[in-house]
Amino acid sequence: MPSNVRPVFQINALRDRIRKWNHEYYDLNEPSVGDVVYDAAMRELMQLEEQYPELQVANSPTQTVGHKPNSAFAPVKHEVKMLSLANAFSEEEVLEWVRGIRKEHPYVSFYADLKIDGLAIDLKYVDGWLLQAATRGDGEVGEDVTEQARQIASIPMHLGMHKGIFHIRGEVYMPTDSFLEYNKLAALTGMKVLSNPRNGAAGAMRNTDLGAVKLRNLAFLPYGLHRDRFQPYTTQSHRDQMDWLAEHGFDKMPYSFPYRDYSVPGDEHKLERDIVAFIRQRAMYRHQLPMEIDGLVFRVDDGTLCEQIGQISRSPKWAIAYKFPAEEVSTYLTGVEWQVGRTGVITPVARVEPVQVAGVVVTNATLHNFDHIHRLGLMLGDKVVLRRAGDVVPEIVNVVTSARLPEDRRESIEIPETCPGCGRHTTLIGKKLFCEGGWDCKEQFKRLLEHYASRAAYDIEGLASETISALVDQGIVRCPSQLFQIHIDGFQRAMDTEALVQAEKLVASIEKSKTVSLHRFIYALGIEGVGESTAKLLAKMYGSLDLFRAARKGGLVLIPGIGEATAADIHNWLDYELNMGLMDDLLLSGVKVVGETLPSAEWHALITPSQVLPRWKWSGLTPAVLRRAEEVGLDWKTWRMDQHPLWMEAKPHKDTLPAIREMLDQKEIRARIASLDRLLELAPQPSSVRGPLAGNTYVITGTFFGISREQAKSGLEALGAKVSGSVSKNTTAVVAGEAAGSKLKAAENLGIPVLGQEWLVDLLQTK
Repeated sequence: MPSNVRPVFQINALRDRIRKWNHEYYDLNEPSVGDVVYDAAMRELMQLEEQYPELQVANSPTQTVGHKPNSAFAPVKHEVKMLSLANAFSEEEVLEWVRGIRKEHPYVSFYADLKIDGLAIDLKYVDGWLLQAATRGDGEVGEDVTEQARQIASIPMHLGMHKGIFHIRGEVYMPTDSFLEYNKLAALTGMKVLSNPRNGAAGAMRNTDLGAVKLRNLAFLPYGLHRDRFQPYTTQSHRDQMDWLAEHGFDKMPYSFPYRDYSVPGDEHKLERDIVAFIRQRAMYRHQLPMEIDGLVFRVDDGTLCEQIGQISRSPKWAIAYKFPAEEVSTYLTGVEWQVGRTGVITPVARVEPVQVAGVVVTNATLHNFDHIHRLGLMLGDKVVLRRAGDVVPEIVNVVTSARLPEDRRESIEIPETCPGCGRHTTLIGKKLFCEGGWDCKEQFKRLLEHYASRAAYDIEGLASETISALVDQGIVRCPSQLFQIHIDGFQRAMDTEALVQAEKLVASIEKSKTVSLHRFIYALGIEGVGESTAKLLAKMYGSLDLFRAARKGGLVLIPGIGEATAADIHNWLDYELNMGLMDDLLLSGVKVVGETLPSAEWHALITPSQVLPRWKWSGLTPAVLRRAEEVGLDWKTWRMDQHPLWMEAKPHKDTLPAIREMLDQKEIRARIASLDRLLELAPQPSSVRGPLAGNTYVITGTFFGISREQAKSGLEALGAKVSGSVSKNTTAVVAGEAAGSKLKAAENLGIPVLGQEWLVDLLQTK
């Protein structure tokens, strides 16, 4: 086994987990983990990538910022990237960063700001007028939230007579008073109560209903500006920037502090002492502020020096964010509820006496798994230390043994012998407790359908967990493919006989979701170890569903980024006849995989004999022999014919032929070669690939019924076309749907042909 198999598995698992959390945080505004858990995973990933640089990839969460923009909003390309900040989790880490800067620039001045817990946006002013507002997005492309920004009183519409372009960046947040008032109103009127102010701000700004912004009374605080794309850094100090912004109508960041040069003879540590004092003072009084903060930002004050210091892929080197430690309180454990996940894993959730943490009343907490319970020696009735990590999700981190109740008032926590969802027996495998009921376990099956409906899978809009639960409980859906066959009356039975309009919308939503890209189809299957990024990698490598279905472990482990464990999970899943039938049933129910391509040239290069055979450790086959064999044209079929003339021309050492015959007689080796033969029969060489639209460039604008922009793009690219984001004289045609925007006008002005939905659908169906 290669020495980096385990790190590959760890790294892929961490990347998938962090991307899932990013989706929950940025897209859903409903994070399932707090900053402490997220930051720990990110730090672990960074350390592994540093230790194994050959495993680094450009799209790793450590190299990217934010999230993919929501297609519901017009995309905005940032003229200057909106970066994230590197994090420090202790006073010492901040001081180490300060020392590193001062080592190169001894007389540097610093500036400290509050780190507002909200949504970062970029405001673009042209000749003094607010022209556009955009979210960070993935750092390069954000979402157009101009109209939402215009509803915020603390964002000036006009800066006065200032010629040129100004970009002002800052944080949209929900003031604490506004948050409390909104939740009072929500509780009285039956609206959803917000979990925290950050979600309130982000949810309103990424909502097409402008009334949500007004109702939540959002505010804005700037933290920087630049003039245009040619001047990402200003020569002003940060302090001067903040003063200029305050003079032109913006609120000023409260409790900021400038640290000028501290070259005091005999007291070179005064700067460090003052920074530590500021950190501790702000931490002590953070809950007395009119807004939520989750840390402090320290930066170099001088703009010219910032430009010299520079940046890395996702963060500037001239600034760092200090994150406050998670808050901890004590309470009593009153019960444990066992919940079943889509893969059959049963996890414990703690019920605790209500306790307030960071202004939020907590009644349950994360316990992770039974091993965590055992490690803590946890018992019902124990006084426990509860941490609301990152001010979001609570977890039990310790037991207060000195405050334990008498033995007769405590109760041990037992592993359930039967599944709480279906009553079948449970199995403990390693640290995980499993229900093996599969689809027969209603709770497990409900979680699986929720996974199918999720945004990263089929993206079935409007299909709530409550509706899925009713569909399963009433026997309307008994296998995943039936989800795509429900009629209006089925939804009415599950919800309410009067819910005709909602049922019609759900049927339309499901019909739209049936057209899906290959990576979404693979991700939705719920294969253990296959997250969104792994599904994309598999789709890229294999290109088509037929080729993916023929994948086996011997070929899977060759793909960079897929380790032995994940390859085994995929192999076992595909080797199970019921799962192959599931894919057939999905296709028969109307699911259509679009955007399929031929396998990548990279995949073909991976499965040549010279790449594969050394991994199988065939004795006597030296690299030189393998290269010679490939030069004379040996393929996989030839390797089974050890007397083939081409093989003899390779002139291996005379001692190798007996070893080859011995290896070829092994059943496992024959099976591996047969599986590769099958793949190669299904996969034509990439040299023959030239789609009918090769050489053409298309621009997509507007919305299309029954097909998303992403599906349209991948479909055109699969036919050899290039899809561009802007119209030019080199554009072949513009494909326009409903509500087409400025790109349609640009096409008309340039005399570029305009094609409609009918052309697009006919083209993709023909393909």
